[in-house]
Amino acid sequence: TQAAFPVFAVQGATRDVGAIAVQPGEDLTVYPDTLDRLTPLDEKEASRYGLPGGSSAGGMLAYRYDSPPYSATFRVVRVPPRLTARSYSFLRLGPGVLTAHYELVYDIREARTRRLVFVLPATTPADVRLRALDGVNIKEYEGTVAGDVRRWTVLLADGKRDTVRLAVDFDQRLGDADELQLDLPVARADDVAYQS
Repeated sequence: TQAAFPVFAVQGATRDVGAIAVQPGEDLTVYPDTLDRLTPLDEKEASRYGLPGGSSAGGMLAYRYDSPPYSATFRVVRVPPRLTARSYSFLRLGPGVLTAHYELVYDIREARTRRLVFVLPATTPADVRLRALDGVNIKEYEGTVAGDVRRWTVLLADGKRDTVRLAVDFDQRLGDADELQLDLPVARADDVAYQS
């Protein structure tokens, strides 16, 4: 997204010297695209204009102008989150049933996210009990089969950073045979940089 900085002027002023600053919001980065008659401010100059730091303090971009007209356009980019995960699988075999409990611990850095994804084998039930832990709320979730996996997409009620923990539970009926060849279903996070 591109944004032009609006020009402000005091009506009837005989001299116009000042500074402009752009402070990106959370999860955003701002890059200068075009600058006309603007000079980047260092820390010392920024304080003269009541601005914290300098031209790059906290991601802020600050410039001074000596007289109008001046102009600036900026490119605004949403920072993608970087996710890593740990997954824990607890499986209990009983007569004719497999009881599964999973915990997926997502570590979310650089930006917030509302969307988390994990996969289970396609042979697992379509009906699972899913909840977020530690006061995080889930808005909705959906599982779809894609090839040999059931891909679960979880939308959180609010964007989150740092640690988000999901718990998943289900019971799966097993065959009645005396001996079963069974691949134990393991949950794994998807759309993450890495997981352990």
